[in-house]
Amino acid sequence: MHRGWLTEAMAAADASGDDAMRTAVLANRIGLAMSCADPEAWELVEELPGEDADPACARQAARGLCNAADSAVWLGFHTRVEGLLAEGRDLSARSGAPYTEQSALGTRLLQEWWTGRWPGLAERCEEFVAATADMPFLASDAYVVRGLLAVAQGDWGRPRPGCPSGGRSAGRSCPCRWARRRPAPWSASPWPAREVQAAAEQARVAWAVVAAKGVWPWAAELAPWAVEALARAGDGATARAMVRDFSQGLGRGDAPAARAALLWSRAVLAETETPPDEEVRAGRSGTERAGTERSGTGCCGPPNCTGRLRPPTRSCPARTPGH
Repeated sequence: MHRGWLTEAMAAADASGDDAMRTAVLANRIGLAMSCADPEAWELVEELPGEDADPACARQAARGLCNAADSAVWLGFHTRVEGLLAEGRDLSARSGAPYTEQSALGTRLLQEWWTGRWPGLAERCEEFVAATADMPFLASDAYVVRGLLAVAQGDWGRPRPGCPSGGRSAGRSCPCRWARRRPAPWSASPWPAREVQAAAEQARVAWAVVAAKGVWPWAAELAPWAVEALARAGDGATARAMVRDFSQGLGRGDAPAARAALLWSRAVLAETETPPDEEVRAGRSGTERAGTERSGTGCCGPPNCTGRLRPPTRSCPARTPGH
């Protein structure tokens, strides 16, 4: 549907002879291509006009660059984000587009979360919320990052991340990227903190939203947790279907984060579907290997040093300081 609309918009923009309109449509094409992990998206980014463009074109180019940076964060292209943000913010400032400039700052908070730059991040989120008090759509980035930090640091008393209301408002009042992703980080809670069946039901609901949309890179944060929830709840068939649909949906998409999530999902599936007797055999095999290592490969650890499934240099007490 969106591709059809864009085709019509491109034809209308070309017919208009208006460069600003052409740039606006190009920015929209970039947004869709990046969301879908289209390998050609980066070529479209290169087509955006630069600093020599007139202000009207520059504003649209800034929007395209900042939106591309946001998508790059979620796709896992973290090394490309800073360049896109720098150019986008520069064009925003030059052309008088404060909203776009603020959106870039929200994306930076997300980038800092994903790349582990956590010191002072909660305070930067609070500052951003205050600066965008009249722009709740943009403030949602800070609310979500702050919520994710709270979950990671064990602050379970903080409201559920996702919207300025703490997740209590309807999905339609949240930015679309968070309405589609909100269940994913919340599902990342440690398993002892929630009932497995309840987690499985939430996973089904969240997965249905992603599957209905059909933009599979958006499932990257959700997939591993959804697969584990369903598998642990005894619904292995649905968990396997999730992995299959995720793989087929990604196709040739250029999405490092989603590819990693797919691998993680497959690993979770393999782990949860390992029959107990195979685990016992694996343990015996590990013990036998350890005995061979002690007699012939230099491991001088005690008899209970099995080295199970890990290299001796990491698991053998004999290789640790002070042993």
